[in-house]
Amino acid sequence: MSSFRARSSSAPKPKGDVMAQRPPERHVLWSSLWIALFCVACHRGASPYDQALARATEHARRGELEDAQQDYKNAHDLGRDQDERVEALYRALSLKKDAKGLIRLARNHPSATRAPRCLLDAGRIYQRAGQTEQALAAFRELVLSYPQSASAPSGLREILRELLSQDPSGGASLAFLAQNRTHLGPLDEEVRYREAALLESSDPDAAILAYEELARRYPLPEGVFADEALLRAATLRRARGDIDGALLVLMEMKKANEKALMVGSYTRSSYADAAYLYATVLRDDKRDLGAAARAFEAFPSEFPKSRLRDDAIEAAARVYLMLGEGARACATIRSLADVDPESRYRKKEPEFCGGD
Repeated sequence: MSSFRARSSSAPKPKGDVMAQRPPERHVLWSSLWIALFCVACHRGASPYDQALARATEHARRGELEDAQQDYKNAHDLGRDQDERVEALYRALSLKKDAKGLIRLARNHPSATRAPRCLLDAGRIYQRAGQTEQALAAFRELVLSYPQSASAPSGLREILRELLSQDPSGGASLAFLAQNRTHLGPLDEEVRYREAALLESSDPDAAILAYEELARRYPLPEGVFADEALLRAATLRRARGDIDGALLVLMEMKKANEKALMVGSYTRSSYADAAYLYATVLRDDKRDLGAAARAFEAFPSEFPKSRLRDDAIEAAARVYLMLGEGARACATIRSLADVDPESRYRKKEPEFCGGD
């Protein structure tokens, strides 16, 4: 998702850009996790399976790979059901970075909880080895066979990233989404967001409609992508010269943030980006300096943790100078001492306060 800098008049890359957004790799945090697992497994009452799995984890942490593999085999033999046996095999194959084995495991046990993750990890192993076609095949199998799984969104992003690297126009990525839409039902919200992001460069008007349709189908506050979709729609509308349309979309986000604060729910970072853009549009496009100054000045109290709070105060002070309200401009910039003492804008105080 983009780190949007609203001071720029150009449309930023979307946070959902399939090239820019790479989901973090889920490496095992050995430093603390293995200790907890080992202690739990060795606690009185732990099953022989759990103990074998914990021993294997400890051996792997120490680099004792043969011992780890032997204990994973023991854990498999001690497994009480399919999921336990598949888990032991999954860990053993992952330790060996055996992509073919992981795919075979998923196909042999398609109903196992680990089956989708086997395909995701296999694809990433192929990816790191530079075997793009094999990686794509594994990711495709994942998203088409297990679209409802927790691994499917990551698989979809990997597919789109690979296709976009092969065809920077986005045509291949869009074709994949169109051809497989009926099979990707549980991923519909993500599919719509990625599709809109891909359309931005080739057909911005279609991208706007796609973003806004996504927000209607999966509205705030529950929609996962609705806030970013609306922010992108507003940014594109502004870039296309539809200033009033952009303001309407940004006002919708402002209302959503106010509602979130009222009920004490999570306020999203994109709400701050939208509020800053709203003030910027008032200043630069509508030339409503009074309203812009008020919007900038209110920003730090509305978004006290935003990285843009000092930018907003400096912008408010500068607008007050434009309005000929020097004393207010000075008071505003001096408020940085309380709001953001480390701000780079504090050194500009003489510019706003006449050297006082």
